[in-house]
Amino acid sequence: MEHRKRCGFFGHEYLVMTLVYTTLTNFTYTRYIKLERGVKRSDAFSDFTASLLTSGSAVTPLDVISISPAAFEVNGSYSLRYLQFPSRSQPTILDVAAVLKAVQEKAPSYELYNHMCYWFAGAVFEGLGFLCHGHIERGEKPKQCGRFLGIVKISRTAVALEAHSEPGCFDCPPSGMTDIPTHITEFRECL
Repeated sequence: MEHRKRCGFFGHEYLVMTLVYTTLTNFTYTRYIKLERGVKRSDAFSDFTASLLTSGSAVTPLDVISISPAAFEVNGSYSLRYLQFPSRSQPTILDVAAVLKAVQEKAPSYELYNHMCYWFAGAVFEGLGFLCHGHIERGEKPKQCGRFLGIVKISRTAVALEAHSEPGCFDCPPSGMTDIPTHITEFRECL
């Protein structure tokens, strides 16, 4: 999984991951998944402007999951960090769905100063890291993670583990995401 940031004024942050799975007939599929949070276009000028001016306003988020058989174009962006998983605990689509459900329940609204794309990408990244025992590697510009024009908006510790002093330690779940295993059980029962 790769945590990326678009070049430009707002510096939108999103995640890109590759999911490889094998069918019962030993056919291997590769799919590329892009995960991001934004605001609906209809909210862009009215509610979003209110959110910009007042720290308490929240608007409906547009959480987008894009799945493609081809890799996503990443020109105009750079990597912040990577999450590598041990071969024995590669994330499944159920793991991704469980983390996304926990993130959505934690922050069902887009809030400019709290639960925006920086927070969303960080929370999903940290949640999958915990769930699947991931290991963080530095990207091209790791210090730009959670920053707007170089100013810290969301620190890694804001989405990292509260029980530890070092962000990226995956011994305990990220704050507000202790119910991830429950979500995985719920999804498996639905299948």
